Amino acid sequence: MINFRFHLASLIAVFLALALGVVMGATVIQSAIVNGLNNRIDRVETKAENRKRENDQLRAERSRLEGYVGQSGAFAVSDRLTGIPVAVVATRGVDGDVARSQVQLLAQAGAVAPGILWVEPSWALKNGDADKMARALGETSRNDKALRDAAWKALAARIAVGGQTVSGVVSGSAGDPLAALVAAGFLKFEPVGEQGPAFDLSTFPGPGARVLLVGGMGSDVDATDLVKVAARALAGARVPTVAAEAFVTKKNGPDRGAIVAGVLDDETLSAAVSTVDDAELAQGRVTDTLALSDLGRGVVGHYGYGAGAKSIVPQWSRP
Repeated sequence: MINFRFHLASLIAVFLALALGVVMGATVIQSAIVNGLNNRIDRVETKAENRKRENDQLRAERSRLEGYVGQSGAFAVSDRLTGIPVAVVATRGVDGDVARSQVQLLAQAGAVAPGILWVEPSWALKNGDADKMARALGETSRNDKALRDAAWKALAARIAVGGQTVSGVVSGSAGDPLAALVAAGFLKFEPVGEQGPAFDLSTFPGPGARVLLVGGMGSDVDATDLVKVAARALAGARVPTVAAEAFVTKKNGPDRGAIVAGVLDDETLSAAVSTVDDAELAQGRVTDTLALSDLGRGVVGHYGYGAGAKSIVPQWSRP
């Protein structure tokens, strides 16, 4: 007959076997899981390293291509604007190096382009600046929009006549509205390159001038509205104009083309004013120059990579 000791020994053996099985099973399973996770980590690290290598190669290739475009740009624009006065007007939100590079390329194209006419943050008409602009223009209105519209109308008329003193450009004005706005701090001229020292505000920009209007994010002035209003005033004064955007990538920021969208969305304005949405790039600055040249042949185009652009560069033509 089986006694109690035998039962106890059997139970102990069962529990020991069960415990041993659990320990061994857990060890094997845990090892398999760890090995699997390590393999996955190795694969992810390999993919990340490959992706980084590809990105580095793409960045290097882009740098080489931009270097080529930058160095060959002078050949592409040679003799395109010989003797043509060009007024480069830019908002302070635009990268200064980009704007200066553009002026230098215009000079290499033969243009008379002594520098940059900066639209200062005070153009936003904050902190009592509306009164200052009204006095500079001889205006009685203190409405911000009306004053800015009047200022662009005055500047467009001033550029259209080339540089001599203008009287009666806007109601109540007398003298040179460009000089008045510079003196009041709404505009500031920055000489650039070899032509810079010869700059004379009273003769700027010269007869038959064309305008390159460059907008960029980062200014206290709404560059989108400014470009549209300025372009409309210049088109109304029959000044050949290219509206350009120096695009800057920003988290949750607008897409490329937002600054020139006001021109593109206006059927009448888009038929008179060319647009370029990649002026921050070397190829965009070449396009700006070629687009200004094409305006002399009556060709208006819309270039770049954003919404509304019809091609990257203008069609080739003889200088």
